[in-house]
Amino acid sequence: MKKVLIVEDEAPLRGALSQNLSKYFEVIAAKNGREGLDKAREFVPDLILLDMILPEMVGVEVLSSIRESDWGKKIPVIALTNLTDINMEMKSRELGVESYLIKSNVSLPNLIKDIQKILHV
Repeated sequence: MKKVLIVEDEAPLRGALSQNLSKYFEVIAAKNGREGLDKAREFVPDLILLDMILPEMVGVEVLSSIRESDWGKKIPVIALTNLTDINMEMKSRELGVESYLIKSNVSLPNLIKDIQKILHV
């Protein structure tokens, strides 16, 4: 089963994502950037859902650290954020995110379809 790491500090959203994605994937969840990076190193997920505004380490820092390591160069990352910041989006895209999604514009069924398409499942 494919592993998806959810890095999200908002507990209700993290819970909803975990509950719904666990029907299709093995789910690992982290509540801040530092924990997300640690869990990415430990579990080497097949895909990462990464909030951009996080305590301890912002999403771009997490993504940059993941991309610097051999194991993390090719992991697909979907950025999920409430922030429409063109600079953050551009930096995220430079670091190779698959998608940069605004949370309020994303439906859970479409997100699941996107993940399944990226992971070819």
